[in-house]
Formats: sequence, C-alpha cells, structure tokens
Amino acid sequence: MVHRVAERLGLTVKQLWPEAPTSLQGLYDDPSVETVRSLSHAVGIGRNTLSAQTLGCRLPGALQLPRRDPMTMVCSCCRRSGHLWTRVAWVLVCPDCGSPLRRRTDSAPDFTPLELGDLWIAQSELLALLARTRDREDPHLQRFRRLTRAYGMAVVPDEDLATQARVLVASWQSSQSPALFRAARLTVALDTELVDRAANDRDEQTLLDALEVAVARAELWRAIAEVGLGQQHVPAALSRTPEVFLEGQQEQEASRNAALALLRELVLVRGGPGGESRRPRMESLWSILGLPRKDSTALATDLGNSVAGLTYLTHHVHRLNQEGLTDFHHARAVLAGLRRAPTSILRSVPGLRIDAETAKLAAAWIWIHHTRGTPRGGPHPLKQRSLREFNESLTAEGRLGLADYGATLLASDLTLDTVLGQGADTRVGALA
Repeated sequence: MVHRVAERLGLTVKQLWPEAPTSLQGLYDDPSVETVRSLSHAVGIGRNTLSAQTLGCRLPGALQLPRRDPMTMVCSCCRRSGHLWTRVAWVLVCPDCGSPLRRRTDSAPDFTPLELGDLWIAQSELLALLARTRDREDPHLQRFRRLTRAYGMAVVPDEDLATQARVLVASWQSSQSPALFRAARLTVALDTELVDRAANDRDEQTLLDALEVAVARAELWRAIAEVGLGQQHVPAALSRTPEVFLEGQQEQEASRNAALALLRELVLVRGGPGGESRRPRMESLWSILGLPRKDSTALATDLGNSVAGLTYLTHHVHRLNQEGLTDFHHARAVLAGLRRAPTSILRSVPGLRIDAETAKLAAAWIWIHHTRGTPRGGPHPLKQRSLREFNESLTAEGRLGLADYGATLLASDLTLDTVLGQGADTRVGALA
C-alpha cells in the first residue's frame, strides 16, 4: 500500500514517509501503535483503517506461521498481487478467484482439478482457523505447525510451489484430530533416519513420500476407530479369498504377514503409558495371533511403511466390519482343544470316511474356518495337500455341517482350559 501511494504521488517511499522502517514487511503483521500513527500521518489514512488491514487484526493466528513478501506473489488468473492473505507462506491459491498463485518470474504450478480442489479446501480451512484463534496454545494450530516443521518448509525450496502445496494438504489433513496427528508424527518417528537424510540432502521427494505414508496411516487409523476394531478382531491371516485352502504357501505367508501388519497398527494406535507410540516387538504380535514365529516379518514391515500396504490394510478393516467383527481370540482359545472331530459329526457329513485321520482333518478344517487362519501355525500339524484334498471332497452340505458344529462350540462358552481339562473328544462328543 505504501508503495502504491508513493507511486501515485510520484514520490519515493522515503520521501513520502521519512520515518519508514528499513523493512516494510512488519506493516503487514502487527505494527506498533507509533508506527501506525506515523504511517497514518504520512499517507492520510485513518489509524483504525490501517490497523484493520494487518494480520494481527484479520488473521492473528498467522503470526505463528512462516511469512513472505506478498508483493512477490501474483495470481495466475486475475493478476492481483499484494493481497494481505498472501503474506502467509502457506497461501498458495488466490483468495479472490481460487486460481494458483505464482511468483512474478515463474509460471503457475500445473495442478489437476482434484489437486487444486484439495488445496483450496485445506487453505480455506487453515485461514478460517487463523482468523478465529489468538491462542498460541491452540491444539489444532500446534499440530499443523509441528507437522510442517517436521516435513519442513526449510527443506522445501521456496520456488517449488507445487511441492509446498502437497505439504500443505497432507499436513492439514493429518492435523485434523489428535489420532490422525499421532499417525503422521509416528511416520516421522519410525523413519527418523530417512527424514534426517532427506533434510540434509534437501530431498523433498523423500520427505513427501514419507508424508504420503503418514496420510495413508491416518486413513487406516480413522477406519480402525470408526469400526471399533480391536486386537481380538484380527484373524490369524488376512486372506485375499475366504477359501484359504486354495492359496499357495507364499500367499498364505503373505496373508499371515498382513494380519501381523494390521495388529501392529492397532498396537501403535493405542500408544504407550504416556500416549507415545513405540514400535512393538514382532514376537509378541505373533503370540497374540496364536502363531509361532516361523515366517519372515519383512513383508509385514513393508506393508506398514508404504502407501499401497496401508491402503490394503484399510480395505481389510472395512471388509472385516462388513462381514461382522468376530472375537478370534475366543475362537482360537476354544478350538485349539479340538484335535479330532467326534464320530457323530463325521457321520453327518456325506461322503466322509470314519477314521482317525479324517477326524483330524475335520478338526483342522473347523479351526481354519472359524479362526480365519492358515494350516501352518494352527494346532493341527497336517500337510497342506491333505487339507486341500479334504476341502475339495466336501460338499456344500458337508461344509455347512462342519461350520455349524464349530459355531456350536464357540457359542457354548467353553474356554481353552475347559476343553483341555475335560478332554477334547469327550466334551466335543457330548455336544454333538
């Protein structure tokens, strides 16, 4: 404004306002009463009018964020520059027409319509927060500041407005609630070495990749909270198909690792005694799933540290909810004692031989069906081929009969100690 008044009068700023400070940037923020009085006298505009055009009055929360010279930013559509809002470094689209801002010497960033829409929403919500908050302890603004510091304007080149836009959108989305904020911060905590290296090398792509993982993790945590998923609801294997018998050994190992990755996220959501998130030990997670540690956990780690993996886990959370959450802890505890199916059940299934081997296969089938586990790791040390052949020999009526018998066991309030203490065959036979 001072520059425009001086230009209209054909004067320099110093000629118009001899008491002008060396830098005029502070005029946009929260100038002192003396500065406003001096400027009012120089340009002939009332003090109240001048004070009303500062961030301290219009966007008090912006005084806590990085700022820039608004005269360097130009709207790519209406060509306006010097808008008060563009003093805020995170304002990247024109507050008037919604078009991308550009630096005077550069072309405008090339956003897709979806990217521009997300950017406009994030910026509008941020400005609304900055307009209503004067409290430096505002938790929402604090979360946003911490995230942008973690991923860093310092490591995002000033001229790369497209990169800044991605940081803004991701950081704003991740700051919406304490849980989402913890998810984003967790990504930084788990990848400290990666982030430090990116900061030292000014590798913004590495940081942005970590940021996208944070947003994907936040979406997973949101889904977990919405459906009320607990550790007891995680099956021993997150299979791509309900017929786990049809999967090969590698697919079954992948399914067990997916369950392990989801369980790890549930432990991280809960946090430690002080709310902090710590990487849980894989050995303890295997035991929660009722599985011995026989598989490599590399895949579980990869699933929990990639956008594709976290999105895959989110899909399974919704699928488990749609199918109805099941207490798999209870199912594993009860059915672990079922070593052989009783003869009466075998007789009710068409086409089955009545012998000890078939009784073991039927018990294993019931275990896998109700615990959503895989043959390996269960209480039945049987060969994969034998189980697959047994499954293929069952008719639809036979599968329904075995499934109903397992459901009867689970509804009988038996525990693992009860089953083992009374003798699995005796007790199971009594229920038949």
